[in-house]
Amino acid sequence: MRKSVVVGITAVAIIAPASADASEADSVRHAVTELKSGLRHNDGPKACGRMTLRLRKQIIGIFVKADPSLAGRGCADILSMYGRQIFEANGKITNIKVNGRCANFRGASSGKKFHARKVEGRWLYDGPGNC
Repeated sequence: MRKSVVVGITAVAIIAPASADASEADSVRHAVTELKSGLRHNDGPKACGRMTLRLRKQIIGIFVKADPSLAGRGCADILSMYGRQIFEANGKITNIKVNGRCANFRGASSGKKFHARKVEGRWLYDGPGNC
């Protein structure tokens, strides 16, 4: 039996960068768009592939705490089952600010802060708040 679990991960579409190198901002945009698509379509490998290791571990912990029968499953398995449940369409993102290997941005309508980190040359969503 599946339990309903709400997780505070917000995947978003990103619009024009502010004060950021356009190519880096485009890379951040691409990473978050892929994460959003993976969640929306229960594509665990795609969604988890665009998250930092820290965030993947956090997701696993949240789900295992809510449903101990998920213990031993990885991020991709869990999000293949529950990705759609945690997908939140928060709309557009503004104010992308790239600073080295970190990018901060805000939800246009909510004003919430989010961030991504560049890991081994790829931008990965790292969760809410600033770097």
